[in-house]
Amino acid sequence: MASSSMLLFFLISPFFVHFLVLGATAQPQMLYHLCYPNAGNYTTNSPYKANLNHLLNSLPNTGRDYGFYNFSYGKKFPDKAYAIGICRPDMDTKSCRNCISVASKKSKSLCPNFYLAIAGFDDGGSNYCMLRYANYNIFRLMENAPYFFVYSLSNITENLVKFKQTRNGLLKRLNSVAAARGSPHKYAVGEEVVSGILRVYALVQCNSDLSEADCNRCLDDTITLIPECCDNRAGGRVITPSCSFRYELSKFYKSSIERPTVSATPPTDS
Repeated sequence: MASSSMLLFFLISPFFVHFLVLGATAQPQMLYHLCYPNAGNYTTNSPYKANLNHLLNSLPNTGRDYGFYNFSYGKKFPDKAYAIGICRPDMDTKSCRNCISVASKKSKSLCPNFYLAIAGFDDGGSNYCMLRYANYNIFRLMENAPYFFVYSLSNITENLVKFKQTRNGLLKRLNSVAAARGSPHKYAVGEEVVSGILRVYALVQCNSDLSEADCNRCLDDTITLIPECCDNRAGGRVITPSCSFRYELSKFYKSSIERPTVSATPPTDS
């Protein structure tokens, strides 16, 4: 399945549900979003709103050139705002910053006056980013819920048992590689032959500020959701606030990462 093939989005959540059929687009479009009503709402004139506005306006320009943004602004709970933005590791810096910028501008309108929100944006091709914000410290915090499913409309009809064994084995191996990597790139990509010309390609990724143990645990938990998401599907993705994986029948990622390898920058706090 080519990476531009139609995908259907399905959200597991007790709150808001959004369905989307994907195709290639020039600009990142909203893939999913979730507002957290149980976390409460802020008022129009609250300090949190001012802090969040400053934070989201500043986030794409915080100088992180490796696709991970963690920034906070304000003094103390409940008015201090925290945000994390993450791009797919093979996106170039310009595309990543553009995606984060689009997400920053649109996220507040998706969840007006909510303290907590998460949203993902995708161009139907190689560019994907996620933005989340909260009024509590979300840095270095492993959260594997809520989770979001994106899957192919096509099913595997031949060599299904071998396909599932190969796919699951590949994802588990990549999990170990990604978790063991030092910051800033906690990701891994790879491929395996299923049979004949049939191959499966996969990418796994954790937030760059997670520990090895938390990354491993997050991806382990996420991979166990395959039967609910996309067990027989020709392609699938499971996305959580802290980690994600994707697999396809054709190569959908770049083998090399263009951004410079640098030491992880601690969260920026204002």
